[in-house]
Amino acid sequence: LWEATFEAVPESPRAAYNLGFVATQQGDHERAIRLYELALERDPTFLPAYRNLASTYGKLKRPDEARAVYERAQRMDLGHAARDWHMTPDQLASAFRVEIALVDARKGETETALAELERIVGEDPDTIRAQDA
Repeated sequence: LWEATFEAVPESPRAAYNLGFVATQQGDHERAIRLYELALERDPTFLPAYRNLASTYGKLKRPDEARAVYERAQRMDLGHAARDWHMTPDQLASAFRVEIALVDARKGETETALAELERIVGEDPDTIRAQDA
């Protein structure tokens, strides 16, 4: 289904993303990376593509590339993306900061990650993912 959808509308970020998700499920991580990148080329505010791209790098034990994905996400038009995804720009920025801290923790940089998570919770105690981490 997603192959046919992607062939029919190759300019669609959602079609590229969904086909990338299928590739991830099939273990074809390199193809998934290409498709998530294509989705982000088509729409740099397509938030799920950042998360799945970073997660795919994580599965491949490439934490620096996963971190770079979230750093790149922080440079997008956060106001536009936040409106599209029904949150504030500050919430979105915090979400990316949390993900970067979690990547750092997986790399063994636990003190740095903990300090950042504590800062995030101090700034916004409602950041549940940071609290849980």
